[in-house]
Amino acid sequence: MEDLGTQLKSLSRPRLLSQAARAGIGHYTRKRDLPRILGTLQQAVDLSAGAVLVKLLDRERQQEQARQNQHPGYSLVRHLETLIAIAAEGQLFLASQATARTSAHKNGRSKAGAPDKNVVLSDNYQRKLSGTDSFLFAT
Repeated sequence: MEDLGTQLKSLSRPRLLSQAARAGIGHYTRKRDLPRILGTLQQAVDLSAGAVLVKLLDRERQQEQARQNQHPGYSLVRHLETLIAIAAEGQLFLASQATARTSAHKNGRSKAGAPDKNVVLSDNYQRKLSGTDSFLFAT
């Protein structure tokens, strides 16, 4: 099973969906939107960003399959809401990973000889991203 970072990086959707999701990130409110997107999971608001991402990615895979198969029950709006949530939760997840790495490094618990992994992506790396990848890793 791939880790969440790899799954987020490999997520590739049509440009229009990616652009619309990128535009919607600023309007995402976890407490309001997450229970609606995940169904009756009010307790989902209390889950970590990683746990929420697993549920969102699974739901989005189903929606993408329905879109590609032109299923009559497919809803573009629901798919877009899910992509917006993935982008926003992906940012939370990356930020939480950065905080964990930073605190481990400051407390001297970092592995000896291991390169220091910085969550802030370099400009060079961001230029290589396109489509869904860029909105998932935008800061």
